Amino acid sequence: MTALTTDELTDMRAIADDFFPDLCTIQTPTAGVDATGSPTETFVNTYTSVTCRLDPAGAGDEAVMNLALEGRSSWWLNIPYDQAIDETYQVVHDGTIYQIKSVWDTHSYSTIRRALLVRTGIDAAYFQRVLATQTSSLVAFWPLWEQAGSVALDIAGGFRNGIYSNVTLGAEGIGDGRAAGSFNGTTSYVNIYSTLLTAAFNGAAGTLMAWAKVANAGVWTDGTQRTIARLSVDGSNQAEISRSTVNNRMNLIYRAGGTSKIVAINSLTSVDWLKFVITWDKAIDQVIGYMAGAQQGATLTGLGTWAGSLSSTQCCLGAGTTTPTLLWSGSLARVALWNVALTAAEILALGVL
Repeated sequence: MTALTTDELTDMRAIADDFFPDLCTIQTPTAGVDATGSPTETFVNTYTSVTCRLDPAGAGDEAVMNLALEGRSSWWLNIPYDQAIDETYQVVHDGTIYQIKSVWDTHSYSTIRRALLVRTGIDAAYFQRVLATQTSSLVAFWPLWEQAGSVALDIAGGFRNGIYSNVTLGAEGIGDGRAAGSFNGTTSYVNIYSTLLTAAFNGAAGTLMAWAKVANAGVWTDGTQRTIARLSVDGSNQAEISRSTVNNRMNLIYRAGGTSKIVAINSLTSVDWLKFVITWDKAIDQVIGYMAGAQQGATLTGLGTWAGSLSSTQCCLGAGTTTPTLLWSGSLARVALWNVALTAAEILALGVL
């Protein structure tokens, strides 16, 4: 690798500075003793107004996953290359205190420093619990929490990103401190199809989860089919969560080889967030539907055999097809797909924030 000149390195570090949209405070420890002679440690605001970027740590890093399995949320902190920081310090960002687990220089030529943080005094964040659930079988997790841009990131580590179309980003979220996507019911959807998704999808066994909220109470009684999430080959092979043409009904659908299994959830009127899950497992001949972590209706049996690969026009969030058709009216968030059927206990644990 050719060495950079001093001017080139200065220019690269100036560009890196534009990567930091926020400010944080870095605290350093001071040792002391209390009245009984026992050692104490207090923290002081040594470095204030430090430019930074703080992002949730997604799957794919062993240290991150180990923390999630311990029930601890973790975050990546990016700061200027020359900012002092080590594992004994603390970081304060938006009033939340974070412990520092590790620090290293990152990116080419040490233009940025990076630290792995954990929040103090709380349980794992909701997204971390999703990432820690059947991690090796988590195909994709689209939180839909972006504030801008066209990419619906898959934070499960498999790069199965989606593409937003006419979705209003930054809408009020499910209550986990993050935003959601707002869908207008006429043109909004997310195309989640990719060859990577097709390769990982399992038509014989899987779990599809989504949080959804209607735009208003009238959505439940407009007689229109509206799709929350669909993964489809064709009309005979589909996994889907959608509002039925029957008023106040949500359908959780699994079709394989032309055999349809539908869990119908009736009498819905809520304008608050609801979490829906459908699981399917051909090997044990079961389809089960859930809402808010609790099973809805009977366990369905007599499954058909899934045939074919996912369609490039029928794998969507907020719509049934990329035309688009069967459009959702309201907000969507925290959509996840596994290639195994989660257990009732696992789904219950993800039913609450």
